Amino acid sequence: MPLEETVRFEDLIKPIKLDYFLDQYWEKQPFCGSRGRKDTFTPLISLSGVERIISSLTSTDPDWIQVRKAGAPVLSPETYSTKRGFPDLAKIFDFFRTGYSITLSKLHKQCPPIGALCRNVEATMTQLGFVLSDRVGSHLYLTPNGSQAVLPHYDNLNVIAIQVEGVKNWRLYDMLEPFPVERQESVTPNEDLPSLLCEKKVEAGQVLYIPRGFYHEASAGAEYSMHVTLDIYTRTWADLVSKIAFGAPQMRRSLQFSDASRLNGQFTTLLQSLNSFDPHPIADRLVENLIGGFDPLPASGFDQIHRLTSVSLLSKVRRRTGAFPYLFSRGDQLHLLFPGGGFRGPTQIEAVFRFLCEATCFCVQELPVLADDSKIYIVTELIRDGFLSIVDP
Repeated sequence: MPLEETVRFEDLIKPIKLDYFLDQYWEKQPFCGSRGRKDTFTPLISLSGVERIISSLTSTDPDWIQVRKAGAPVLSPETYSTKRGFPDLAKIFDFFRTGYSITLSKLHKQCPPIGALCRNVEATMTQLGFVLSDRVGSHLYLTPNGSQAVLPHYDNLNVIAIQVEGVKNWRLYDMLEPFPVERQESVTPNEDLPSLLCEKKVEAGQVLYIPRGFYHEASAGAEYSMHVTLDIYTRTWADLVSKIAFGAPQMRRSLQFSDASRLNGQFTTLLQSLNSFDPHPIADRLVENLIGGFDPLPASGFDQIHRLTSVSLLSKVRRRTGAFPYLFSRGDQLHLLFPGGGFRGPTQIEAVFRFLCEATCFCVQELPVLADDSKIYIVTELIRDGFLSIVDP
């Protein structure tokens, strides 16, 4: 069975349901899923896979790879590079043996199974009404036994840590500031850390959710540990209010005040003037800008292109891996947006848009409303843009 059908957002939070997770845990408190099989997440990545990724890198740019140990400076890339600037596996192995962790970033670009999982999380969050500010990121932490990669810190995003191999011992602390939007720039001394909430032993096959702002640290147990983090960046109400305010000419006037009472009166008047603004189109635009920047996941795209001329009314097509629809209206036009492209049309053919949002596999002739040649044209364009793929007979 394809990975995208076996590892989904819902699977990461088992045994609870998605609506309960959002109600009780999302940005409220940490959550640790019950233990599945130890090999539950091994299809995502393996040790040999990590080695292949490192070997495939053409630089030791910290945006792709870092070698680090808690309490010590992050190693300079030159210390584990070849003369040509490539990662030197022998040197990296040596650092790993002496307690340094290996971290890989942008794993969704290097590892298709993780890319598919990230896209599933993006689709799920969007369908739930959340507005993401960036695509779901991914990192891998490979830590030798008894070692720790990072000192206690908080993240300005929501983190899902997936334990692939080994054991990680987590210490979870409270927040100092709710819902931070700025990254932590300096180390927080131990005496300034918030109160310790709990300690969690997370074993292979388990998942830990850490809400934005909660301090945390983790160390490997008696054996090495490998876990993958999914980083979920969301827009905030402050983002929406800011967009609305900058769209109102009166809010862009120079700020001037002579005393507190006058300032309060002007501020109240300006806020009242925003009551007439409809926030929905602005939120739609935020989603549109994000999804418009997504690319289709790699999945036989070249093969699909040279099969375009074979599309007929009897052709069977399915939604491509990682493709998800976002439908919205603007004026008298409907817009269907998806990673890699989109199209628009008059509201008179709304049935076509609804069908494409609901059907995941269909024959071309099943498209409603349109004439036969238009059905073939629409499906061909959707294959070309990466939303649909041809199903083999």
